[in-house]
Amino acid sequence: MYPARGAAPAPAAVSRHPATSAASTQRARIPFPFVPPFPTPAKVAPIPGKRHIPQRSCIACGRKAPKADLLRVVRTPEGAVRADPAGRSNGRGAYLCRQAICWEKGVARRALERSLRGPVSGCDLDALQNY
Repeated sequence: MYPARGAAPAPAAVSRHPATSAASTQRARIPFPFVPPFPTPAKVAPIPGKRHIPQRSCIACGRKAPKADLLRVVRTPEGAVRADPAGRSNGRGAYLCRQAICWEKGVARRALERSLRGPVSGCDLDALQNY
């Protein structure tokens, strides 16, 4: 199979096309099964006790906080705007801090209307402020 030590190398294969040669068309062989020298990201085990916590931004002050610390306001598919304490209602949502200052800023700067992409009626604003 292998040439004897010191023997002349075998002649290269002749190609019919002059632009290609046998040496340029051969690829380096990777042994099977290929094992990379370092672990791939898919095989790295997660750190126990560390879990991803979703982050959201308050539309009034811009502070980033865990999703559970902010209150979600949602525009339902019917067009009503209401508070969503569970954070699971259908519709377009926006997050506000639970502080009264952020609620006032969100209404005064029209940030609530901008993030919900539509006007908020007076009845809905009263219901939100009473919440």
